[in-house]
Amino acid sequence: MDPTYTVSASPENPTPPALVIDETGKAFLLETTKWARFFAILGFIVIACMVIAAFFVSAIYGSMLDDYNIPASMITVVYLLGALINFFPCLYLFNFSVKTKRALQSNDQFTLNLGFSNLKSYYKYIGILIIILLIFYAIAVIGITIGVSLVHH
Repeated sequence: MDPTYTVSASPENPTPPALVIDETGKAFLLETTKWARFFAILGFIVIACMVIAAFFVSAIYGSMLDDYNIPASMITVVYLLGALINFFPCLYLFNFSVKTKRALQSNDQFTLNLGFSNLKSYYKYIGILIIILLIFYAIAVIGITIGVSLVHH
């Protein structure tokens, strides 16, 4: 058995060897960095559009919002908050792409670990965000259910 593929300690080999990324793994990771960079840049473009829209939407729909007693500045804040929330996962994804590509080209383990750290942060951020959204959805469903049941009685 080739020792580079042994990933756990055994009585014959008390110290497991370091993980090795072969050329096939490098090729897959390099392709992944390209897609990660694409999605990160696309995300930054969407964020820029959200920031621009934050000011135009409130100006364009300000009079209509006044009819519903909603201040136009509230729409601006919501758009800017959305842009801020979306900025960090894009940054993590972009950093993963840049650092991982650099690490694979220079065989730099430290930079590769930084790249993977950014990927971990990306997934952690998205996971927490999804949990928060699911909680809001559950609260909304419960609130709507209670509201509808109160109206029918």
